[in-house]
Amino acid sequence: MALPRSLVLRSFVLLAAAFALAIPATAAAQSAPSPEAAPPAAPPPHNPTSDTPEPPSTARPFAGVERPWLYSPDATAPPPGHVIASLGVGYGDLEKGAARPFAANLAHAGAVFGANVEVGVLKFASVSGEGLLAGDGKSVSAGGMLGVNAYPMPASIPVKLAISAGYLRELGGSDGVWGRVTLAGDIGPVRLTVLGLGSHIFAPGRDAFDLLVSAGASYRVIEVLSLGVEYVAQDLEDAWEEEEAEGGIRHFLSPMASLSLGRVRLTAGPAFGLSQGSPRVLGRLQAGFSF
Repeated sequence: MALPRSLVLRSFVLLAAAFALAIPATAAAQSAPSPEAAPPAAPPPHNPTSDTPEPPSTARPFAGVERPWLYSPDATAPPPGHVIASLGVGYGDLEKGAARPFAANLAHAGAVFGANVEVGVLKFASVSGEGLLAGDGKSVSAGGMLGVNAYPMPASIPVKLAISAGYLRELGGSDGVWGRVTLAGDIGPVRLTVLGLGSHIFAPGRDAFDLLVSAGASYRVIEVLSLGVEYVAQDLEDAWEEEEAEGGIRHFLSPMASLSLGRVRLTAGPAFGLSQGSPRVLGRLQAGFSF
């Protein structure tokens, strides 16, 4: 059945009008500027809790802690909870006693192996220990020392002071006590140190008091390399005693080089006796670690 012509015409007119109205609306919608995107929300402030702990600090815990020496300690301490350890070997000729400046090693000839550790307990205090083994080709002997160290100077003062005391056992087997005062400081790239160490050995025929002094200067050539020299004098009490029970004053001079590789430090150098009773030639190599 055919649709009336008037109905078809009327439907066509309505479709055309709807189409004509739709075109401008679509064009306007397409040409209208889109609203700007809202800026991203700022991250919430960082409030550390037990679930989100504070990020670790990038500060170097061992900044300012120096160990460029072969024979002298330094007046700087490991931070609390951290450790400075070292392994070393030295040698002195067999005709004279090896005047090694360790409280537990009094004028011992031949090779001496040592292991040392210092642990930071407080910001101004640490404990330390050292073990020694020595041999002259015929026998092996052992000794050691234990001590506590105080660092009373504040970090803002450029001169550092360390006061130490403890127990020792000589490589010869005798026991004793020791005390030490160390000063250190920097003048530009030069680091200086000086110390005095006194000890008493509980054995018959020994001096009532033994005195050792040392001094050192180290120049930082580049960031990782330092060159220096140390002077050590042992049994200085002979200068005022009529009879010296341990052979008189011994002293020597040691040039050295120290290489700093992050938390590892390598130091080595020969040493030369300066008196008749001193060893003619000594040498020492040491590797230090901090963690």
